[in-house]
Amino acid sequence: MIFYRTITLIDVLDIAVLAALIYQVLLIFRRTRANQLILGLFYFAFIFLIAYFFQMKATTWVFEKMVGLIAFALLIIFQPELRNFFERAGRRGLLFTATSPTDEKALENMIVTTVQALEELSETHTGAIIVIEREIDLHDYINTGERIDAEIRKDLIKAIFHKGNPLHDGAMIIRGDRIASARSFLPLTESQDIPSHLGTRHRAAMGITEHSDAISLVASEETGHLSMFQAGKPAFRLTPNTLRHMVMGILIPETDRESPYQVFRVSLDRYFRRGPRSSVKEPVAELAEDQTDPLVDDADVTANSDATSKTTGDGHSQGGGAE
Repeated sequence: MIFYRTITLIDVLDIAVLAALIYQVLLIFRRTRANQLILGLFYFAFIFLIAYFFQMKATTWVFEKMVGLIAFALLIIFQPELRNFFERAGRRGLLFTATSPTDEKALENMIVTTVQALEELSETHTGAIIVIEREIDLHDYINTGERIDAEIRKDLIKAIFHKGNPLHDGAMIIRGDRIASARSFLPLTESQDIPSHLGTRHRAAMGITEHSDAISLVASEETGHLSMFQAGKPAFRLTPNTLRHMVMGILIPETDRESPYQVFRVSLDRYFRRGPRSSVKEPVAELAEDQTDPLVDDADVTANSDATSKTTGDGHSQGGGAE
């Protein structure tokens, strides 16, 4: 005998609410570095299922005893993501928390304006560090500074980093095509690969790219040189034109401007033949490898001694003091 009942409007609403909750959780995790942790959890769950299926008693017993410990550890590991989820739910609701994507034209205007401002700042030897958010959410770093939420304009960027402005001593973070915050604290890199003569500003610029997929742009106060960091890899002594093309290559890949047929062909080629990697994916790494004489700033040697005073107690820096 087959049991069934009529699907009601409540059933549809129930499924829709559950789907919306799952979607928002996945959306928040996608915009953080937690996706690798989730893959690790699936890996251990897969091992447990295999052990349970083949009745591997010792392995199954260990996993069963670790369930409580794992659940407690997950609350600690995902604490920032959970807090971010509930904050967004309180501000904008659960069903409509996703932000609208920035169109290509707005991104191009943002990049051109930002690089122009950095070029003029470098000409006057005004130090600046600008971080551009990508997929991973920089909400926690934005909250460490002064929220602005302003349209990107060259004069505004120059005014923020003017030495007489209280906001100049820190990092400016760009979200989409708007300035999200200024005077934000950034984590300092712990890498030993960065030249020892570079100071806090460059170390903070590298640090944020190690903790996220953001890219950071730096104007040296001592030398006026422009630098860029991505995925913890530096590119020094860039011309404004080179910097602009590099940022556009990262934020607006060439495949976005190709026809659907061309994108399909490129995807198939990469999947089946693992062809050459696109040069727009990691231009910073490729450029950095070709540079045998990375930015030598003699004045930065003395500036580096101020790094300790610019670092907060929890290992974060404003990224706006020494170079």
